[in-house]
Amino acid sequence: MKLVRDEKHNFHLVYRTYSDEYIYSFCNPFQDTFTADTYKLISEAEAKKIFLPRLSQDNVSELFNNAEAFQKQMAL
Repeated sequence: MKLVRDEKHNFHLVYRTYSDEYIYSFCNPFQDTFTADTYKLISEAEAKKIFLPRLSQDNVSELFNNAEAFQKQMAL
């Protein structure tokens, strides 16, 4: 499970299941009408798009099978 905050104060949460599925949710706790969106299944590609720019190499290797994805992202 990984939790990150973006520049708009949204919190993004992803769980990686034992069957390599990604369950995702996000919320902004600073809004007056705080409600967490429902959890939904997303692809690994979608999870990488959200989380690769915001995670350290150690966290990336924990979340994704292919740790070299982090190296590719950092090279961009």
